[in-house]
Amino acid sequence: MFDGGLRRAQVAQARAEFDASAANYRGTVVGAFQQVEDSLATLNHYHDASVDEKAAVDAAQRTLDFSLVLYKQGATDYLTVVTSQTALLQAQLQALNLDTLQLTASVDLIRALGGGWDNTLR
Repeated sequence: MFDGGLRRAQVAQARAEFDASAANYRGTVVGAFQQVEDSLATLNHYHDASVDEKAAVDAAQRTLDFSLVLYKQGATDYLTVVTSQTALLQAQLQALNLDTLQLTASVDLIRALGGGWDNTLR
């Protein structure tokens, strides 16, 4: 029967809707992969920084130990000990901040992978 091109128009409309849905899906998938890649890169960066900062904490601890020995032997004043303590505390604080950032990046990665937590399971 003659329908004046109605079926062709409906098929064209259905194909256009399919193409739009497919493009939307591809965009969502690409966005998800980008989030995962960003989270992995961030996690790797914070891990490297954390390793370096832990080395700085160890060095600051050795410096403090050395300055305490020198102070006890009378070779230096107490200001050197306090300065070493301050440097150690600052390095420890930075290490804790990096650990917090690393944990946050881990949570972001889990979210990007589609995971989550269900608090009702506790």
